[in-house]
Amino acid sequence: MVKLPDPTPSRKEQIKFLLDFRYGPQGKFSKEDIEEIRVKVSRGQQTTLADIMNLPEEYSKSLAKVPADSLKQIYWKAIEEKRDREARLLQLEKDREADEDRRNRDTLRRNPALKADLDYWTKQPYWEVDDAVAVSLGLDPTRVNWRFAEQALGSSDLARQFRDRRLLAFRAGHVALLPLRPSPAIWLDWFISHDFSLPEVLSDMIRARVALYPQTNAPNKASADEITELNAKISDLEKELTTEKKDVSGKARASLLKIVLGLAIADLGYNPKSSKSPIPQEIADSLASVGINLDADTVRRWLTTASEEVEYHREPET
Repeated sequence: MVKLPDPTPSRKEQIKFLLDFRYGPQGKFSKEDIEEIRVKVSRGQQTTLADIMNLPEEYSKSLAKVPADSLKQIYWKAIEEKRDREARLLQLEKDREADEDRRNRDTLRRNPALKADLDYWTKQPYWEVDDAVAVSLGLDPTRVNWRFAEQALGSSDLARQFRDRRLLAFRAGHVALLPLRPSPAIWLDWFISHDFSLPEVLSDMIRARVALYPQTNAPNKASADEITELNAKISDLEKELTTEKKDVSGKARASLLKIVLGLAIADLGYNPKSSKSPIPQEIADSLASVGINLDADTVRRWLTTASEEVEYHREPET
């Protein structure tokens, strides 16, 4: 069997590669060195500038003492790390180019006519949801609303961001995390709290408006005293409503008693002073004939109550 030559370079070349890999051609300090310095400082060990500058040389001397097999393992491990690092950098560059290509093809982003007039919109006392979402993306709310953005979902990343931000904003409003008509300042805090990207100058422009007109941009919050006063008014209104309901109930009861007693006396000849009057039984029988079940004792009790509470005049018997 033919023995293939060892691809590992000479010991001197291995050490040179490891030095370059750790410090770079310009001698930058590695993460390992920075961590070593931090540990020494935390332990109170003195570390001079000369000590720091000698770190590459010390690392080279330490490598020179490593046995050949161990040095070879360190070398090939560094080779793999370098390849992984270069592959990651290459992928990051490809992703950046792809993102730039998407941005260039974005139908909303590349249309200058859709750009928002931030100076005008930051002067508004409040923003509707579509206004806020459009401005947060640098788009003109008078031109770009949900109906417009929906048509561009397939060709625009901005349109998809519009959709996502809009959905979150509506749901925040439904659970009172946003007031009915939020000011630009409130919207700004909400967007920032969700880590949404914004036009660079938007935040500064809104903050400047707040500084000039703090009352018009501040959230409408009631003080503790105002809340207490409002709760007291609500309690008073509830009491009035309860009393009014009771009054209505009492009036209705009195009216019904008048009707019952009046009909019993005028049409049936009921005599309230007669304890053995047959009229309650007649009324109970009449009610039963139309499917209303009410015993004679109950009828008698209510007639007695009515005669006690209602003023009436009964013609004397002849």
